[in-house]
Amino acid sequence: MFTEKEIRYLSDKDFLLTKRVVIEKVVNLFAELEASLKKEVEHTTDPFPSRAFLKAGKISKGENFRGLPYVILDYPRLFSKEAVFAYRTMFWWGNFFSNTLHVSGAALEYFPKRQIVKYPLPLYLQTSGDPWDHSLDSAEEVGDIQMTSLTRKILPFVKLTQKISLGNYDQVKNLSLSFFQQLFV
Repeated sequence: MFTEKEIRYLSDKDFLLTKRVVIEKVVNLFAELEASLKKEVEHTTDPFPSRAFLKAGKISKGENFRGLPYVILDYPRLFSKEAVFAYRTMFWWGNFFSNTLHVSGAALEYFPKRQIVKYPLPLYLQTSGDPWDHSLDSAEEVGDIQMTSLTRKILPFVKLTQKISLGNYDQVKNLSLSFFQQLFV
């Protein structure tokens, strides 16, 4: 019934206990990040949708994004039938951390009008496909990006994502804040 590999995993309590510790550390990191993002919002020059700050940030976790655990922080966040405006930070087990500005519908008018030049990490742009797929499989890696050109097009949504390797876990907070600042401050 079970393979040898599966029996080894069934017998390994340490892995699952360590996984719980890792997930809690990511949740704590995201709570710290939310507090820092709230301070950054005070310095922004771009307007945000008025309802984006009605609720506190939300940290959610799950076990099955493409079969693997994940943790997500949404702040600022606005999810409605008419619009999405979210700055989403995600940890995806075995893959990467990411920061995504996800904007759709009526909130597209609030998409930042800046140009990101020579950003030190890979940036990915997605304007079609499944807007809730965070794997970056349907996103295109981009270099310098002029965001005003995106808002002139008629698009169902825009997602601009910064990808951070798991090896850079100790830089996630600073890189997330830096990306937010490039977008909004």
